[in-house]
Amino acid sequence: MDQIPPEILANIINCLGGEEKLTPYASVSRQFRSGIERRTFRTLSHLKSTDLDFLSAAFLNHPLRRTYLKFLCLTVVLPPLQACCPVTQIPDRDADSATYSAAVRKLFSILRKIDDVVGDIGQDGLELCFATVDPPSYSSHRIWCRTHNRRDIVGAIARSGRITLAGADELPFLRGVGLFLFMGSHDFSFVEPGVSLEVAGKMPDFSSLVVYLRDSFTLGRVRRIAERQRENSCKPCGATDRIIYTTSRFTSPMNKSVMKNQRFSSWHRRISGSRIQCV
Repeated sequence: MDQIPPEILANIINCLGGEEKLTPYASVSRQFRSGIERRTFRTLSHLKSTDLDFLSAAFLNHPLRRTYLKFLCLTVVLPPLQACCPVTQIPDRDADSATYSAAVRKLFSILRKIDDVVGDIGQDGLELCFATVDPPSYSSHRIWCRTHNRRDIVGAIARSGRITLAGADELPFLRGVGLFLFMGSHDFSFVEPGVSLEVAGKMPDFSSLVVYLRDSFTLGRVRRIAERQRENSCKPCGATDRIIYTTSRFTSPMNKSVMKNQRFSSWHRRISGSRIQCV
């Protein structure tokens, strides 16, 4: 059994079914076990921030698995709303930012420890993706509330502000990441777009940063601006609110509108020698 060519063994394993059906075959031989682990740990596309302890145990106890890992996608789990929708309970972005920042720091710390043990992981590198947040009820396009309409929901979410990354300078440098994919559309549109560049700045080996951005705050913007102007006229000098607006936009060659602001542009200029693609 240990003499089977790797290509044939990979085809055999692929015919056995999904990862949940492969466990009983791991005891067939060492080569079979290695092939199953190679397939199982090649792609972690549904890793939640609550599962990071599993990631640490699975890779630190078996460092060779890091050489199999080619794609890792993180879903940040946020505290759920205790209401029908954000109109009734506006999301607490300070708490969300703290949860989000802790998840990013923990992920970077774990990956750095693993890479320190493994050493050189080759030229292929790792594709790292920040895809979405959980629960999805934070996103207006998935909320089904019978009491409040979509315009009111989007307005309430816009007033709550955006999720930010605290302590980006304290993140350890993470080598071996070739592609960083930041899905700023849908649920993740409530994360500051500049966060992608703060995170990418800690990846010295990355060659491409792909940022998908979508403006989910367009609906009701005119009304919110008018409300803010009325509120500011009644506030003492220097008072501020937490409403965040996207004031400028640009269109990519793919003709998809995405957000761009001065803060994002300044971070863009700080990263040199790497290719940044916005779609």
